[in-house]
Amino acid sequence: MASGKDAVLRLLRKNVDFSFVKSFTSRPRRHNEKTSPPYKFISRKKFKKLVSKNFFWEFKKLYGHFYGIAKIDIRRALARQKPVVFRVNEQGADKIKSFFPETKSVFIAPPSLEVVKERAARRKSVPRRLKNKRLAAAKKQLNSLTKDQKWDYVIVNKDLRQSVEKIGRVIGSLKTQ
Repeated sequence: MASGKDAVLRLLRKNVDFSFVKSFTSRPRRHNEKTSPPYKFISRKKFKKLVSKNFFWEFKKLYGHFYGIAKIDIRRALARQKPVVFRVNEQGADKIKSFFPETKSVFIAPPSLEVVKERAARRKSVPRRLKNKRLAAAKKQLNSLTKDQKWDYVIVNKDLRQSVEKIGRVIGSLKTQ
């Protein structure tokens, strides 16, 4: 949704000790995802093959591409006995909470819909019709944030460092529980 999730996660990794579970995706890599990509990129054919082998703990088709979390990656992350961070949408967060009720969810929100529009406009590799779909979804999601109460924490990413500090405090509070 162009809220800065990847930038937050990159900086968070430098400051906080946690296990990060990358999702697999069938979407193509963007030009800025050469180093430390937020996903494990695989072909659509390979993704479907892995689905047939029951490889994914959960998966979803979104904007024409598949996204999924591997069972083995969850087991490895849990074995490290550190807080585990996933980068998922609402459905993924709901599924994680259904299996791990003690999970705390954090929604990283953009400062405004205008900021989402600006950030989306800068993504040259995303087709216009997909940008429009994402903007409509972002608007709906932002409007539902106050109604749903689905998220344990909502952090508005106005300032990257402040957002990272807030999420770091959330993760730090989980270690002591």
